[in-house]
Amino acid sequence: MLKLSVLFKVAFFLLITLFTGKGTSQTFQTADRKAINKAQLLAQHLSALSGHGILFGHQDDLAYGMGWAYEEGKSDVKKITGDYPALYGFDLGHLELNSTYNLDSVPFRKIREYIKRVYGKGGVITLSWHANNPFNKRSAWDIDSSTVASILPNGSNHYLFREWLHTIAIFLKSLKTGSGEVIPVLFRPYHECTGNWFWWGKSACTDEQFKELWKFTFRFLTQTEQVHNLLYVFNTADFSTAEDFERRYPGDAYVDVVSFDAYQNSALPDAKKAFIATTQQKLLLLTSFAKEHKKLSAIAEIGFENIPDTNWWTGTFYSIIKDYSINYILTWRNGGLKKATGKWQFQPSYSYFTPTKENASATDFIRFKNIEKIIFQQKLTALKIYQ
Repeated sequence: MLKLSVLFKVAFFLLITLFTGKGTSQTFQTADRKAINKAQLLAQHLSALSGHGILFGHQDDLAYGMGWAYEEGKSDVKKITGDYPALYGFDLGHLELNSTYNLDSVPFRKIREYIKRVYGKGGVITLSWHANNPFNKRSAWDIDSSTVASILPNGSNHYLFREWLHTIAIFLKSLKTGSGEVIPVLFRPYHECTGNWFWWGKSACTDEQFKELWKFTFRFLTQTEQVHNLLYVFNTADFSTAEDFERRYPGDAYVDVVSFDAYQNSALPDAKKAFIATTQQKLLLLTSFAKEHKKLSAIAEIGFENIPDTNWWTGTFYSIIKDYSINYILTWRNGGLKKATGKWQFQPSYSYFTPTKENASATDFIRFKNIEKIIFQQKLTALKIYQ
């Protein structure tokens, strides 16, 4: 469990906001000034945990894993550690096409069910959106320098994009409990915006076009569609200076969380050292920016595919994050599941980012889970962050 000092600080924070009569919004101001109370509570409590606890997350954790799909209560993380993650990621890609399944073959009705289940036990949900290219109707990875200009106001595809955002808004507003309570989520559109691989990336549009896209999306969802259950997550990839990080930042009025993504790609000693040094440098810049701008901070995606390093979780991963006041981290999905010819199929080559029992890092993953500062579901449930 968290030390009593951590729980005391969180409880003290709640008492202060209660007895001052100022409400939770006085401590952390959400970008959406009309955000529902539960979204504001989520932001406040994550802010109160800064420096004391880091939520651990996993993409598609409840949906599928190594050799299984849609089995009630199953989770690759729980199978190894005995506990679920505190943060659960899902993707909205292909929802804009009115598809039944997202780009990773997960039915949207299932995603809605999982979100309700996660919220019911006090977990946190984050949603990314690998939107197809609205200019040429191809994938998110299809880069065309005309795309962003075409969907901004007065662009040739502007009204198509409004329809796409309307579809997203309908889904977001449908995230409710059985009693009708709206569920807050962390929304991370246009992620890795400083990379060169998406139609919204730095090689596909100017910095000003990207910022206008972000602002339009925010205004359309909050004002036109009246979606008020979101915390907005700004996400980058490659940057080495504060100026690099801020170049595409749309402004404090449009963002709640600042973040970046980072993956280790080699187990060679020099590559490991470089990954640690680079990621820590990014964390220093990120957390300094978050403190100055009064934002939450996160590594929104991180991992080492198939984790060949026996001590990666404590020796590399935790050594990177332990000294920084970030609020959460998310490891990517345990892939291999594909929808083909009307039935589920598992590919012969799996890509996974949390370990199987046979994986070299499984024992170290348990050690990582037991670190006091790391928060999985049981610790988070006890903190009652929506109350």
